[in-house]
Amino acid sequence: GSSDRTPVGRAIDQHFDTSCRSGMAPLPSLRRAAVALMYAACWLRLIHAAGGGDADSGKPEMDTIEYLMQNRAMIDRVWSKTSSGIESTTTSTNAETAAKLKQHVAEMKALVARGEVIRECDPAFKLLQSKHSDVQFDITDRADGVDVRMSAKNGDQCLAEAIQGHAAVVSAFIAEGSAQTKNCRPHDVPPCAVELGWTSVGASAAGALPASALCWLVALLSALCAAP
Repeated sequence: GSSDRTPVGRAIDQHFDTSCRSGMAPLPSLRRAAVALMYAACWLRLIHAAGGGDADSGKPEMDTIEYLMQNRAMIDRVWSKTSSGIESTTTSTNAETAAKLKQHVAEMKALVARGEVIRECDPAFKLLQSKHSDVQFDITDRADGVDVRMSAKNGDQCLAEAIQGHAAVVSAFIAEGSAQTKNCRPHDVPPCAVELGWTSVGASAAGALPASALCWLVALLSALCAAP
């Protein structure tokens, strides 16, 4: 019985009796609904932390990206490393797809200049966004697509590696489609970026899990309050 409880235990019991039960007792249906919403919110947070969220879905640039993914069989892309970054040529014999390639590159350059990023849950993309002021981004439109040159302005070799890693990921998107893009599959940053502490800009799902654990704790306490 309660007489066997320690003073702290009795204080906790009393707290739940006064703060939870008596305050919410008149509304059992509302209590259950509130707990259900709390659990749903926790599940959504956990799914997003694990890479299943789609934070990019509302961005207008995604329409162009989705078109290119659906028509990737009509896209040819080659790229090569330079001393400070990469050079790439991305083309299509289909006129509409070639126009979409130009549109996509222009949209990505403008988006990064605004301080935004596509694939916010992907460390490789967030890293480049955080360093965008140090990246030279040159675009040359051509009849069948676009040429791009990306390079580290200061010749930083670690940033050059990050640029090269990004180029490899973009080519993988075209080669593999949804196998690469779905659920915001994260891609690694160069080891030098880890050593320099740059990876804080691309926190992985593990970094978001403590917040999810706190969410579950709050949901559990809410359930205790809502118990009949």
